[in-house]
Amino acid sequence: MDRSKKRLERLTQDESGRLHRPDGRQLNPECALPRGKLRTLVVQNPCIDVSRVIDNMVEEYPSSVPVDANSYLISDFFGETQHVRRDGDGNEIEGMFSVYALQFYWSLL
Repeated sequence: MDRSKKRLERLTQDESGRLHRPDGRQLNPECALPRGKLRTLVVQNPCIDVSRVIDNMVEEYPSSVPVDANSYLISDFFGETQHVRRDGDGNEIEGMFSVYALQFYWSLL
């Protein structure tokens, strides 16, 4: 498959840590294997749909996604992670930014 055309499925996680597909079906833990390292994703606010950011990342920077990943889990928005970024000279970069945790998975779809 052409990695630049790959669309990843967004997984969700419930309070007990179980993963779910977009249709609400629970994934068996043996059917969702983490791929690559847990990473941070810094996004400029307002970010209405972080899934669009992931889709753009897959399209523009396909090497940043593990080859066999076909899904991902992204943390919920948490207001406490909002911050102002600064450039190398200490000047504020316009806008607020939020930090998300991102984990790619290979899941039996």
